[in-house]
Amino acid sequence: MKRLMKSSKKATSMKFEIIFENNKSESISAKNIYEAFQKSKEKDIDFMDVKYFRPAKIYRILKINSVSKIHIANFFRIIAFNLKINNNLPQILEQMYQNSSALSDPLKNYYPLIKELIEHGFTLSDILAKLDILDNLSLLSLRIAEKSEYIKSSKNSKDLSEQILEISENLYEQEEYKNTINNIMIKPKFLMAALLAFIIMIIVFLVPQFSYLFDNDMNLMPDSLKLLLIVSNSIKYNYIYYILGIIILFIVFAILNKNDGYLYIKQRYLLESKNGLYKTRINYRILYYMLSMLRSGSKINEIFDFFSKNFDLIYLRKEFERMTKMLNEGETLHNVLDSSHIFLDDVKTILITGYESENLAEIIENVLSLYKRDLKRRLDKFVNSIEPIMTIIMGLVIMLILLMVFKPMYDSMTSIIS
Repeated sequence: MKRLMKSSKKATSMKFEIIFENNKSESISAKNIYEAFQKSKEKDIDFMDVKYFRPAKIYRILKINSVSKIHIANFFRIIAFNLKINNNLPQILEQMYQNSSALSDPLKNYYPLIKELIEHGFTLSDILAKLDILDNLSLLSLRIAEKSEYIKSSKNSKDLSEQILEISENLYEQEEYKNTINNIMIKPKFLMAALLAFIIMIIVFLVPQFSYLFDNDMNLMPDSLKLLLIVSNSIKYNYIYYILGIIILFIVFAILNKNDGYLYIKQRYLLESKNGLYKTRINYRILYYMLSMLRSGSKINEIFDFFSKNFDLIYLRKEFERMTKMLNEGETLHNVLDSSHIFLDDVKTILITGYESENLAEIIENVLSLYKRDLKRRLDKFVNSIEPIMTIIMGLVIMLILLMVFKPMYDSMTSIIS
């Protein structure tokens, strides 16, 4: 009985890795991240020396107890609303821990860890960076929000809460866009998979029955049935190779989606289109993060340089690296922006006029809400237009496949009757 209890206890534990600033690493087994943090303290690990403190790679790949952008957005939203009435962040985190469920909130065990580190003088942005649960650009926005808390007067907690709420809304927008596109594609993918399975069953089990009508004599069969019978036998006797082929295809696409060269070509194609939804969304994100950096007093070449190192799209990183080099060589912003295809025409105009008038932050702040509404309108328009198109395409594909499968059967019946 004791052995059984020990094994079940082991089954619920996870591996956590600690990467230090000198790139040395250490692993800890624990039930959750807070327990792993407590064990790290027992080992006298100084969190100041920690670069990353996170679940082991296998858990991150399989997304076990993973923290999504929506979870972070909810976390920021609750903090923002609470900061308006209570300036004590550790107390807010304590309340969040008491009122959340580990089943619905994978951040639950992060709350006491974050609370403890804040009490030891760490900023929220530094903690989230070490926990590796927030992208670099959102971290930048959070750092700027924290910086403004110390710069401004006694109203700072309200200012901080508003800026954290902005970060939350931006994360929601990113996740909503991704989910909307994924949801559009799920139905056609599911229907195509179901249809393909149905067609394979017909070819494998029903087509051979028609061959008996001709005493399995290929010379007597119509050409269309011969071809389908060859396909049927090929699937029946070589199905393992087909399954392996499909698995290899999935692996190839998974590798391609991690390959910088493929991603560069794909992102370049999407961003060099005229006025696509993808391009509009990227331009909105660029303006949003640019505003965050302008608020902190960064210059345009510093912003471009930061984007070249931290943007999550490889094509954008390469483009901003090239544009930073041009700016540092003394090229005008007008020529730099004209040399790139990533910006919409009106965004170029906003950046150039704002830069020349030295009111770039104010201009971006004024137009950002308009761009957000425009992005929402474009997304709705895209969804409303793509669904009927996908339905028509699916209908044509189904008709074509059914024709290919049932025509040989019709030919067979016709030849027998005649």
